[in-house]
Order: sequence, then C-alpha cells, then structure tokens
Amino acid sequence: MADLPKLERPKRRIAQPGELDGISMLGRSMGQAGARYNPDAMTVTAPLIDARGFVDEARGMAQVGQAAREIGGATMRLAVEQARAVADRQVRDARRALGTVQTEMGAALASEPDEQKYGEILETQLERARAVVRDTPMMADAKLAADDYLAEWETQQRHNVTMMQARRSFDRARESRMADVTEAVNRNDFAAARAAISDDQAGLYLGKDRVAGLMGDIDRAEKNHMIRARREAVEADASAAPYLWMERHPEPGDMEPDDWFAGQSAARRVIAAQTDAAASDIGDAMVTGDIKTSDDVERVAAGRLRPAALAEAQANLKKWQSDAWRGENLSEAGVTKNFGLLLDEVDKYDKSKDPDGARYAGLVMKAKALMPEGLRDDVLRPLTRKWDPGSAPEAPEPMSAFVRETFRNWFDDGKFGRTQKEVPLQPTDDGWYPGTTRKKLIDDPPARDAAAARRAQAQITMSEWLKANPNASIKEVKNQLLQSSSASLLPSDVNTLLRRPGPAAPAADPAARIKEIGDKFGVLKEGGFKARATGYFPVDPGDPNYEMQGGRFGASEWHGEPVTPEPLYTLDDYYDGNAPYVSVAMDNSKNNPLGYGTKLESPQFPGVPFRVMDTGSAFNGKTKKYGPAKGLGRIDIARRDRKGAWSSVNNRAIEFIVANDADSQKPPFDS
Repeated sequence: MADLPKLERPKRRIAQPGELDGISMLGRSMGQAGARYNPDAMTVTAPLIDARGFVDEARGMAQVGQAAREIGGATMRLAVEQARAVADRQVRDARRALGTVQTEMGAALASEPDEQKYGEILETQLERARAVVRDTPMMADAKLAADDYLAEWETQQRHNVTMMQARRSFDRARESRMADVTEAVNRNDFAAARAAISDDQAGLYLGKDRVAGLMGDIDRAEKNHMIRARREAVEADASAAPYLWMERHPEPGDMEPDDWFAGQSAARRVIAAQTDAAASDIGDAMVTGDIKTSDDVERVAAGRLRPAALAEAQANLKKWQSDAWRGENLSEAGVTKNFGLLLDEVDKYDKSKDPDGARYAGLVMKAKALMPEGLRDDVLRPLTRKWDPGSAPEAPEPMSAFVRETFRNWFDDGKFGRTQKEVPLQPTDDGWYPGTTRKKLIDDPPARDAAAARRAQAQITMSEWLKANPNASIKEVKNQLLQSSSASLLPSDVNTLLRRPGPAAPAADPAARIKEIGDKFGVLKEGGFKARATGYFPVDPGDPNYEMQGGRFGASEWHGEPVTPEPLYTLDDYYDGNAPYVSVAMDNSKNNPLGYGTKLESPQFPGVPFRVMDTGSAFNGKTKKYGPAKGLGRIDIARRDRKGAWSSVNNRAIEFIVANDADSQKPPFDS
C-alpha cells in the first residue's frame, strides 16, 4: 500500500474549567474553527474568517445572562421579604385586636361587684379573642405566630383575673372588718369593736400594725364616750334645775373641772333664757293689765327669775300702777326722755355686774312697758346681745345697726351735749395734793339726761324714716342721718357734719406725701411702705369681742376731722366676690400721712384693693397701754372671723403701695 501522507491536525487548546461557559464557549469555538494552520511553525497564523464580532457579541450575551440571573435572585428575595412583612402585619393586627378585647374585659370586670362572676366574664372574652384570631385571614406563618401569641395571652389573662379576684375578695373582707368596727364604735359597743379585730384573720386582712392602731383608736373612742356621757349627764342636771345646781356646785369639788364648767355653762344658758322669757312675759302682762298684784308677778315668773330679779319686777309693777307715773312716762315727751335714758342704760349695761339678771329683767320690763312697739327693738336688740349673745340674730339689719352705732358714738363724743362736768380733786382722789387746782370729770346726771333726750329724738326720727324707706342705700341713710339729727346735735357739730368735709384732698404725688414722714415709720422708696400687719374681725355691738375688735363700721374721725363711718369689708368677703375692697385699720393721727379711704395695693396680695377705713387705740397712741402712735408701721387687715384674723396670711411684714389714682381718697368708696 502506498504510503499515505500523514495528516497533521492542529492541536486544540483545552479550555480550563470554568473558563468558557454556555454561550461564551460556543462563540470561542467558532472563532478558532476559522483559523489558518502553519505546519512549519505549528501555530495558528491567521483566522480563516474575522471572528472578533462574534466574540464581542458572545461576551455581551454572557453579561446579559449574568444580569438576568442576578435579577431573578433579587426578585426572589423581594418576594420573600414582602411575604414576611405581610405576615408581621397580620400578627400585629391580631395582637391589637386582642388588646382591645383585654381592655373591654378589664372594664367589664371593674363594673362587676361580684368577684364570683369574674370567671364567666373571662371565658366570654377569651372566646371572643379566639374568634378574632380564627376568623381573621392570615398567611400560614402568621397564623402559627398568632396562635402562639394567643396561647400565651390566654395564660396571662387567666393569671391576671385570678389575682384580681383574690385581691377583690381580700379587700372585701378587710372592708367588712372595718365596717364592723365602725358600726360597733358608732353604737358605743366597744367590746364588739374589739372582737371584730381580735381573731386570727384580723392580722391577715388588716396587718398587725393596723390592728394595734385600731385598738388604740377604740380605747380613745371609749374614753371620749365616757367623758361625753358624763358631761351630758352633768349638763342635763344643770339644765333641769339651774339655780339649785349652781347652789350645790359653787366650786368643782370632786368633779372634773371640764364637767363643772360644762354644768355652769348649761345652767347659765338656761337661766339667761328663762330670765329673758320671764321678763318679756311680765312686761307684756303689765301692759295688757293681766298683772294686778305681786303674787301675779310671781305667778307669771313661774320660778324663772332669781329673787333679786323678781323683786325688781314687783317694784316696777308698783310704779306702773301709779296713774301719775304712767301719765308722766307715757306722754310723748316722757317716751322721748325714757327712750334716751334706756339707750344710755343699755350702752352702760355690763352683764358681769348683773349675775342675778335683775338689772336685765328691769330693763326689759321698762322697754316693754314704756316704749311703743316701734322703738322696742332699738332697746331690746342691743340689750339682748349683751345678755345672751347666742340668742340674738347673727346678722342684724345693717342699716339699723349703722344708725344705732353712729348715734351711740355721737353721744359718747358729746355731740348731743356734754354728759360730764369738771369738779376739783378731793383728798381721796389719786393725784391730789394740798393746794392743787387740778380737776376731774364726773357724770353730770341732768346734763346726761338732756343729751340722752336729744339723742332719743334724733333716733326716733331716723327709725321712722328707715321703716318708710327699707331699701335705702347707705349713702341715702347717711344723708338722712345727718338731716334727722340736725335739731338734736350741738350747732357746731351740725355745721361740721353737714358739711361732711371728709379727708383732706390727696397730694398730687402720694409717694411724695409718704416720703415726708421719714424712714422711722418703715417707709420704702418709690411711694410704698412696709408695715407689720395683723388681722382683726369686726363684730356686732354686744359681742364679747366688741371692745377689742370693734364694730362693723369704720372710723368716725381722721386727722382730727370728723368723717362718716363706712361699712367694713373683710378679705374673705372680697375673695367671695361680695366686697368692692378690703378694709384696713391704721393710725388716724397725723403721724400717718395717709388720708381716710386711701387706696393701697400689695405685691403680696396681687389684684386685691385695700382701703384705709378704720383705726383703734392700738394705733393712734391715745392709750398708754399700746405706746406711741404707729404711723405707717402697723396695719390691721379685716377678716371674717378669729381663725382668719390669726392666720399667717396677714400676720407678717407686708409691703403696700399707695394707688396712684385721683379718686384714691374720695368717698363713696366703691372700688
């Protein structure tokens, strides 16, 4: 066989693992298939065709495939995340729905008074919760998570309700124990009260410390009950036979001091009421003629008067039975005269000097017998307040009280005429020495009676006017007061009061007026001052505190000039919305530059207007007991009662500023 030529095939390059994949490998094979083989060099020298375009295209297609693969992976991951988010939202919605069920269950449990029904409420709400999870469409994963949460939630709710039920039962048992103790103490069964907290369970429900404290409270309650019962028995005995009780118990003796004082008070209250009623009954019977003899007086008194008061009543009967005496005292002139005398006697009446009530009974009978009905109240009201303050009305008619107090002040000041006279000192008088020419003042009965008659005439006229004008304003009352009194007052006083000059006109700059006084009165700069403030509580005439606290109307004189007293308003009234300002008391002498009615403000009482409306002997230096005049250094703030007067709110150093307005000192004071 002829030798055949040996075929020289080019060696193919074996692709390395991972070098050519997919479309990329195909493209490269196609390029190599078109290469020219050089047998001498045993190399590929040139491609049979230009394969570069195929290669580039193949490479681009490979990149597209890689991108498609990456996009597919990202899409898969996104789908997974979206599914997980939906499942989480479904679980959260289920939890929120269970929270709503839990809230409604709590409300239902709180409104149910019987803790034994808590189990029924719990099961009902748990079934609602199961239905919420069961009926809500959810993905499989969400369903599994919601079921797990529901199981934990049910366990927690059962525990909570069990604890709540136990706590409610415990509280109910404790409240029951406390109610038993309170009820037993209220009915004064202290043995039962102790028994209610003495068993073994008491310490469990109440605690040992609480039980010990309650035992102490019960002991104190029992002691107070015994004291109260003993005192009530003493008061009952004293009220049943007041005169006999006071005779048997002039001193405490073996009695507890508090019991003795309680008995004394009860006896005196009954005696005061009996004396008042008996005197009033005898006076009425004398006027109607139902009493003829001393025995009749004793019969009407019915054992309600002390011997001295009964003797006074019998003596008055003898006077009443005298035609001459009645003719003299029941005439118009006699009524006026006796009215003035009775007003004067009422002003001077001192209960502490009338232990038997004889003087009081005599005044009541005189007022009933001698005064027409329209004038009796003017005598009896202030008299009754002095005799038994608790029996008189708490708040008398303000206008009538103002008129009575004004007339009394004018009478005391001598505006209806002098009531005293000067006489030389006698060797028995303090301050007398041989050759002295010093004199002293003593009562002048004729002059006092004449002044009392003038006062009575003015007060009668004013009383009639008040009855005809029951709705008159304070300004109208003050004007009529002066006009009604013009015929009875001394001429100089008539001219002064009718002019009503009031306070001097305020300076243009209040700060400058204060600065003139100097720092010795506690003056601050910028038109203000700092004063030591206290409180006081105005009361009605006849009140035991009247002498110290004063009446319900302000000063009648300022800087040596007469002023018309204005009603006093308290800080409490202002806070209640019932007062235009708050009245304060200060020195009314010229040591105080502030005029009557000056308006003040204080940074410690923002928004509260104060007015200087009152004074007293503790401020103006007229009484040695209280030292020299206080100027701007002291101020008293009007309060409603003793508690307010003693409050730290007004008992302190307070800064005041003079209000810089033109009407600060001009009456009427409306704001």
